Amino acid sequence: MIGRHLKLAWLILNLALLVTIGAALGVGARAVVTESARELEWQAQQIRQFASAALEWSRGNMKQLHTWLEPLPVGSSFSKLEIRKKSGTVLDIRYRAPAGAPFWASALPPLADAVPELPLNSKNSLVLKLVPAPSRAASQLAEALYPALASGVGAILIANLFFWMYLRRIAMGRMEQTHWEKSVSPRLASEPKAPRGTTLSRSDGAPAECFERFPEAIVVCDAERRVSYANASAQALFRHTPAIEPGGAVFELIAPWDRSRFEEALEIREESEEGEEGEARIVRIQALTALGGIRPLDVAISPPATVGTELILSLRDASTAQSVENSLELRDQLLDMLSQGLAIVSPRDHGEILYCNRTFRNLLRLGVSPGGTTLPSVLAQGAEDGAVRNIQAAVEDIEPLDLSLSWRSGDHPTAKLALRLAPLATEPAGSPSLAVILHDRTEEAVALDRIETELARYRTILEEMPLGLCIADGEGKALFLNARLAELTGKTRSQLVNSAVEEWLPWDAKARGRVQYGELTGFLSGAGQTLRVSTLLLQKTAGKDLYAYLFDDITVFRQQIQTAAEEAERLQLTLDSIAEGIITTNKDGFIQYLNPLARRLTGLEGHDCVGMPIAKVLYLLDEKKRRPLADPVLRAIRIGKTVKFRHDVLLVCDGKPELAVDVSATPIFDRKQALIGGVVVIKDVSEQRSLTRQMKMRASRDPLTGLVNRRELLSLLESLQYEVDEYHRQHSLCYMDLDKFKIVNDTCGHPAGDELLRQISHLMGQCLRTQDVLARIGGDEFCALLPNTKADDARGVAERIRETVKSFRFTWDGKYFELGISIGIVELAQGIGVEENLSAADKACYVAKERGRDLVHVSAGREPEFGKTTLAPWNERLLEAMEHDYFRFAVRQAQFLHGNARSAPSFHEVLLQLCEPEQTPIVASAFMPNARRLDLVAVIERWAISKLFATRPQFSGPDGRSHVYSIPLSAVTLAENSFVPFLLELSEGYGVPSSSICFEIAENDLVQNYSVVRHFMSKCREHGYRFCLNQFGGGFSSFAYIRNLPLDFLKIDDCLTHRIEIDHLDEAIVSAIQNIAERMDIRTIAQDVNTPSLLERLRNLGVHYAQGAAVESSTARPGVPAQGVDARCT
Repeated sequence: MIGRHLKLAWLILNLALLVTIGAALGVGARAVVTESARELEWQAQQIRQFASAALEWSRGNMKQLHTWLEPLPVGSSFSKLEIRKKSGTVLDIRYRAPAGAPFWASALPPLADAVPELPLNSKNSLVLKLVPAPSRAASQLAEALYPALASGVGAILIANLFFWMYLRRIAMGRMEQTHWEKSVSPRLASEPKAPRGTTLSRSDGAPAECFERFPEAIVVCDAERRVSYANASAQALFRHTPAIEPGGAVFELIAPWDRSRFEEALEIREESEEGEEGEARIVRIQALTALGGIRPLDVAISPPATVGTELILSLRDASTAQSVENSLELRDQLLDMLSQGLAIVSPRDHGEILYCNRTFRNLLRLGVSPGGTTLPSVLAQGAEDGAVRNIQAAVEDIEPLDLSLSWRSGDHPTAKLALRLAPLATEPAGSPSLAVILHDRTEEAVALDRIETELARYRTILEEMPLGLCIADGEGKALFLNARLAELTGKTRSQLVNSAVEEWLPWDAKARGRVQYGELTGFLSGAGQTLRVSTLLLQKTAGKDLYAYLFDDITVFRQQIQTAAEEAERLQLTLDSIAEGIITTNKDGFIQYLNPLARRLTGLEGHDCVGMPIAKVLYLLDEKKRRPLADPVLRAIRIGKTVKFRHDVLLVCDGKPELAVDVSATPIFDRKQALIGGVVVIKDVSEQRSLTRQMKMRASRDPLTGLVNRRELLSLLESLQYEVDEYHRQHSLCYMDLDKFKIVNDTCGHPAGDELLRQISHLMGQCLRTQDVLARIGGDEFCALLPNTKADDARGVAERIRETVKSFRFTWDGKYFELGISIGIVELAQGIGVEENLSAADKACYVAKERGRDLVHVSAGREPEFGKTTLAPWNERLLEAMEHDYFRFAVRQAQFLHGNARSAPSFHEVLLQLCEPEQTPIVASAFMPNARRLDLVAVIERWAISKLFATRPQFSGPDGRSHVYSIPLSAVTLAENSFVPFLLELSEGYGVPSSSICFEIAENDLVQNYSVVRHFMSKCREHGYRFCLNQFGGGFSSFAYIRNLPLDFLKIDDCLTHRIEIDHLDEAIVSAIQNIAERMDIRTIAQDVNTPSLLERLRNLGVHYAQGAAVESSTARPGVPAQGVDARCT
């Protein structure tokens, strides 16, 4: 009987297990099919998230993005991963063969789902396209149902096994060993027990088999964090990932940003004491799944049995929990972004706050989590008691409520809040709740209070203003009057309000849509009272016009005007008798009187200029700077003292030439020392200033071109350099040298060259601006001073000059010449002298010449590269010229102009020329500046003296007349202590008489090195050498230098001699030079005498010698080898 019942129970148990397994498989299949589509979309989002992060890390680099995506296992979910632009251009494609599904799952219908294109980066317009694997649904269904089916079959087998064992025990009568023990125990006893710390693998028998059937992913790792065992679920979760295989690193399964946190969790579990009991520690991490996406997992870390043994990790999918948490967090973030405060309260719990957003907490100064707090208790802390009672009643009755309340919390200012309670209709029955909406109306309340305050202020202003005010409508009915108007009219407000304006105001004063002005005399309150009435339209809308009338009492003002007119009349009678030009003004600078002389000086004869501002009549200019001067009358009135100008002043009048005047302005005070006006005294000083200007002009101007000379240019440079050093202003200097000018001089003579310089200077002056200064510093060299101009801006001015000169054609005696100009530009630098700036500009000009001429070169500072690039060729050329005798002498003889020529020595000027092979001869003035830069001047001059002495020229003519050879010397050579011994040695060695040698020194070198030149002359005079001073007469202080110098000859500057025929002042200067030279026994020499008339005029003035085309051309001296121009130079 017992066996029959047991068999029946066994049968019922098997049937129940089979029914349970079938039902579970059916429900699981439906759930898997539904979840598969949802999981497919979620996995696509995970892959998009991983690809977006990789794209951001690679900064848009597709090659780097491909490197990030290379190890990404697509798995069985998707067969293709494609990245393309929105335009359709494919950037990257990755194919992956789908994993094979179980054979019994092939009959299941595939999941027909599709994943849309997912945006990766809206900025780069990239999208991600994922193509699902064809058998994905079948594979997922098979993989999901297989563990359940296996578990059910295993459960049936185990139940039958235990039931069978139980039957066997009963049948054998409780034997000491069951049949199972006989068959299993020997095998278990024969197997060695695993020592502590061994690794669990798939071959470990029953425990591993149980782990294989677990639906959760089980991973066992050793102390080195390497996988020693992973069940089938873990293999499926991390499929195709090498790290899940035995020996793989656990951390490679985890996202990089969660590895450190996971390591800390493992260390905490390992540090637990051996045998310590406790629950497994659960850590949420982001893991890299088989699809290469990011999946949140909850990892349960079981405590180890002993320290250093394995850890068992149980992994559960946390996607749903994470999604819910993310949704809740997103909801909270969206609600926190609202400008209104939102909260949900429970009426059953006395209005307990169940939820509130950030704005609600900020408005009521609540903490982060107001749990357990009721709404009435919160509002009671800062709101009025009545408002709190109303809110509490509405909460208890679950009724809507709208009210405004004032809220003050602590030291914070009072806030104006609008509160609304609304029952939530969507709540289920039995659990009602209320929504609380809170608006901050503080700013609106403050703005309203400000408007009311402003309106009150405007009302006070209108009432207290000193002007009478009336506002009337379009029909002329008075709507508003202030107290001042009532006072002016002598009536009360009640009498004027609602009255017609035309009753007490003339019709002509009514406003007609624009501002109107008028005066009323003796009309309103009193006789003799004068009011100024202004009418204007305030607003004009359909049928509603408002007009404003303003009344100003100007009675006192009119009386003051009358008194001032009387005073002006008396003052005019007083000033009529003064002979100087007199202009009187009132204290505001308006003209009240001009005497006849002032009218004539200002050109206002026959014009009525009384009442005009003096600035329109008296227009004064600074004669030097050409800038308008401030009104002297207003300045004198302002400071209360007499004003005089220290510089020269010009009076500019329409239709009349500028008049040089002295102007002084003095304020006029009445008996009470009150300022009533000013007086201007004008004195004509045209003749005096004209004479002074002529004297200054001759000292500061080039007589040929009328431009500023070198001396005046240096003076201007000094003032601009001071501005650069003190005020950090920017000024530029252009150094200009004409190209091909020598051809004109050699072909057509010096008159043509002079005319060319005059025309060129005029053209260059037209290219400059008003504030720029053009100067001629010698020969064909010019300088342009550009104030307040950077070097880059100066280039534009220089290019304009260069283009003008290049397009210019010079005509002389039917010949045409084309010219060019080389320009160097420097910007005045701080801490540099005037001469250094001029030298730097000269160097920049030289660079332009070296680079091909007719160019503009802007210097970069002090041209540090100059010696390496541009000067090296000249250095080689000059040294080579001395080595190969390329220097040649040309002798220019000066003709004696008086009586018997035998009574005076024959004067010969020795000129040095550079005659390179197949090149045009270069005069000393062209290459000596380069030699000066290279410190070769003394070397060249010593070489020239040696060669001249070695040629043994004729020192006396056939007529017995002695010859004197004049050799130019620079201050550099004179300053050398060894030069005098060198000179004496040469004279003695070659037998050259010292009386036949004359050293020619320029006046500029004498002025700048007076002590050196004087010492040299004294030593050489002891040995009989002669001296000649060149270019004498350029300055008025030149006479002071020659008084103490042993001079024999004096060359008068050609700037003076060229103009004696047209300028009597120059003739007087030359006559004075000649008279002084006669008294000092010095012979005078005139240079560049090109016309017979000029020669005759110089002879009449007593000049001893003359050079130039009117006398004779340069001649070659016989007996001196190659003293003339060598054939190679022609």
